[in-house]
Amino acid sequence: MDQNTLGRVSSNLTDIEVAYILGANDAGAPHEEISANIGRSRQAVGKITRKYNIKTFSGVTPPPGNPKKLERRQHKTLLRTIHSNRRSTLKDISNILPDKPSPRTIQRHLKKIGIQKHIAINKPYLTDAHMKARLEFAMKHKDWTVEDWKKVIWSDESKVEIGKQSRAIWVFRDADEKYHPDCLAPTFKGARTSIMVWGCFAGTWVVCWLLKKEGSIQKTISEL
Repeated sequence: MDQNTLGRVSSNLTDIEVAYILGANDAGAPHEEISANIGRSRQAVGKITRKYNIKTFSGVTPPPGNPKKLERRQHKTLLRTIHSNRRSTLKDISNILPDKPSPRTIQRHLKKIGIQKHIAINKPYLTDAHMKARLEFAMKHKDWTVEDWKKVIWSDESKVEIGKQSRAIWVFRDADEKYHPDCLAPTFKGARTSIMVWGCFAGTWVVCWLLKKEGSIQKTISEL
């Protein structure tokens, strides 16, 4: 072996060279002898024997795995993909991204920037007209006092449905996107038979009606 080849750059060892190093090392050959036989530095030989397992031969050809960290460009692409596919799984997101990072890498990166999967909040569906009307109402009454609000009757209703199958919807979002339209699970009024509770309050008074399945009505009035 030409002595001038010893100590040459050893950052690109072939699989055959790595296999020889591991085999010779397992047979008891000193690193100096192995280095001379393949024309690689002793440091390279020592690095290979520490890095690879002769029994599994793992690491010789790095698997086509996914990057553990995301570059700045990948970060922007990931955010655009997440915001466009909030209800997709991590695996689906991985398949959409051009660099195909692993689901675990995506999960770690999203958690680091404060984005995790959450169950979508059930809220009545709002059209643009609904949202505009609510904003106008809020702006019109923003300066009302407590005494002003005591003159208003507030009412609401609730249904108790037995046997209803509800499936949670998970979405990607950060802490500030809890009520973002893309992160909500819209609910619509249905025609199911159920027990209905209706109530209202004004000032310090509360009125409640309970409509049972049989059709009977109970009313309670109380003062807060």
